[in-house]
Order: sequence, then C-alpha cells, then structure tokens
Amino acid sequence: MNRMNTQAKGNLFEQQIAEVYQRTTALFKTTEESGSQSQLVLECLEELRIALEELHVAEEELRQQNEQLIEAREAAEIERYRYQELFEFAPDGYLVTSLSGTVQEANQAAASLLNIAKKYL
Repeated sequence: MNRMNTQAKGNLFEQQIAEVYQRTTALFKTTEESGSQSQLVLECLEELRIALEELHVAEEELRQQNEQLIEAREAAEIERYRYQELFEFAPDGYLVTSLSGTVQEANQAAASLLNIAKKYL
C-alpha cells in the first residue's frame, strides 16, 4: 500500500471517529438537558464518550507507528539499493550462494571472470 493511500485511509478513520465523538457528545448533552432520561443512559453515553477518546488516542498511536514503519521501509530500500550498487560495480567477482551451493546472485565482475552471462549464473 502506498503512503498516500495509507494516509487517506487514516484521515477517513480519524474523521469517522471525530463524527461519532461529536454525535455522542451532542446526544449526551441533549439527554442531560432533558432531565427525563434515566441515570443509566447518561452513564452509558459517558462510557461511550470515554471509549471514543481512547479509540482516538489509539488511532493516533497507530498512525505514528505506521509513519515510522514507512520511513524505516524507505530507509531499508535506500540501503538495499546502495548495497546492490556496491555489489554490482565492485571490481572483484562476487557470488552469493545458498547453503546448498546454488548461485543466487552474481555481480558483473564474476560473470566476466567466469565468461558466463550473468543471467546464467
């Protein structure tokens, strides 16, 4: 999922929480002002309001964690690209093999030394 799509979904979620919170607050005030409702309804609305506040805090924490994960992934991609460039353009031949000895990756110098096209290594 790309960053913009993730942010859009996060903003929609935040907006939905805010709308529910506003409706709950308005309902609580209306119920409180009418005076004809039972204390139980008021307590339920107050518990719902508190739960929504906690949900909002959790949503914000998740957003921050998601942003940190995106930044970490981007940093890892940059480092991987850097490694790949260093590996590919190293003057010495390098082969990356599996435990069984199968060549998984080779740089251009290795292909030249072995006189085999890189894709066949």
